[in-house]
Amino acid sequence: MFIALAWFVLSDYVDYGLGEYPHFYPLVPLWLMQWHTIAMTWVLAVWVAYLALRKTPVTQMAHKQPSEGAPMTL
Repeated sequence: MFIALAWFVLSDYVDYGLGEYPHFYPLVPLWLMQWHTIAMTWVLAVWVAYLALRKTPVTQMAHKQPSEGAPMTL
């Protein structure tokens, strides 16, 4: 997880710290794209850390059909 976070932080630094950002629609201001990218990097990092630290693993149980006669729960 930390390797992925480091990769995204490095990517943000190269894009906006060194000025090598990708070209985007001209009506979007650079400052908005820069802060959106940085914010999403940290939001996704926190989400992945939360999922990694959960005690119960994420499984495919949500896609299984309930057994006959059992009440359906969300």
